[in-house]
Amino acid sequence: MTQADVSVGGRQYNRMEHQLSLLLSCRYSEHDGQRWRPLSVSRQNKQGEIVLTRQFMHRLANAISVDSSIIQQLRSSMSVDLYLIARQQLAGAFVSYDALYVITGNGGHNRFRQTVTAAAHELEKTTLGAISIAANGFTVLNDLTPVQNTEMEWDDSFPAHGLWHHENGLRLYLGDAKAVMSEFPARSIDCVVTSPPYFNQRNYSGGRKEIGRENTSDAYIKKLVSVFHEVKRILADDGTLWLNIDDCYSTGDARDTAPAHSLMGLPWRLALAMMQDGWLLRNEVIWHKTRVLPGASGNRLNHNHEQIFLFTKTDGNTYNVDDVRMPLSDISKRRLQNTEGQSGSYRANGGAKNIKPVGDPERGRNLRDVWPICPSFTHEAHFAVFPVEIPERCIKAGCKRNGVVLDPFNGSGTTGLAARSLGRKYVGIDLNEDYLMQAKRKILGS
Repeated sequence: MTQADVSVGGRQYNRMEHQLSLLLSCRYSEHDGQRWRPLSVSRQNKQGEIVLTRQFMHRLANAISVDSSIIQQLRSSMSVDLYLIARQQLAGAFVSYDALYVITGNGGHNRFRQTVTAAAHELEKTTLGAISIAANGFTVLNDLTPVQNTEMEWDDSFPAHGLWHHENGLRLYLGDAKAVMSEFPARSIDCVVTSPPYFNQRNYSGGRKEIGRENTSDAYIKKLVSVFHEVKRILADDGTLWLNIDDCYSTGDARDTAPAHSLMGLPWRLALAMMQDGWLLRNEVIWHKTRVLPGASGNRLNHNHEQIFLFTKTDGNTYNVDDVRMPLSDISKRRLQNTEGQSGSYRANGGAKNIKPVGDPERGRNLRDVWPICPSFTHEAHFAVFPVEIPERCIKAGCKRNGVVLDPFNGSGTTGLAARSLGRKYVGIDLNEDYLMQAKRKILGS
């Protein structure tokens, strides 16, 4: 991205700010060899937008040489921390997890160890032979070289009509999602990850065909069901649909049934309508937003979650359980060491069955359905950008290797960024050409 002896300014600064704002919106600290020094990462500009501080950008630029292609692929701030530390070490240096914990002194030791271990594995996967994972840390082997994307050719089954941009593993379409998908071949998509426009909350400049500007919530849900009915046709029989949607409060419009100031129940109303249309609802995931803006209401709780529904066509859907396993706590590992000698518990199943701990201490546990993830705060033109960790998890879990990922409401292209970084092909559709341009820059890093 930049070298330590090069000043940051102009277009170079903008590129750095764009790349890192995708990943470091939650927190960041500078490691100076003795301790972690908290930095002010973001600020609010005159337009009320959250942007990265110039102090943070200059500190990062002056401290170390950074490869933007690696930064773009890393998905957690701890992985970026480890990347920066590794860049400051000579080949053969060993970085101890325990030493890092002593330096930071933050949180519990077990939780920190789980976090830093997962971050090290992420860094190892993102680079070629740069570090070697050990039980108590990692060894820096050589220069951190980003994993290169392989060539991914498209066949002739996808239509050329409406195609706005295409290249290696990427196809972006300009137009109405349902109309564009109507020309796609059946069962040509392996995984869909999308967040459709929210009801009557934002104007995305998509014109009269834009979803979310309907007069009633019933009309909004009906329109979404019709779009996802077309998705069902083009989705593979073992494919998955991950649908992120948020609720909203009624304004009391006489054309709608919900009374004023009441939640409209949109996520579950949509889920039930899609089940009636033939979808199988496999999971309700709660996206727990770990940082939200303060609420203005004084008579109700602050809202800090959204739903992500996992839909499939059959119960034989793709689910790559080992790709999304989470590390076990030390307590859980100890429980699994001697299950034969444990008496077990009769609390479950009405006391009819003795339950003992099961699992693999090395492989970890299955991914759970509450995801604590910090929202993305960005100064991009698109209003609602969900964090890249969400589509990354969905694709890892629900898309076959070398599969095709679709987002019919492409927006700023976050799903495309995750899909391409994970080696999947990506198809994005949007009504707004400005958003397609923004997505192209994000996905291609230019």
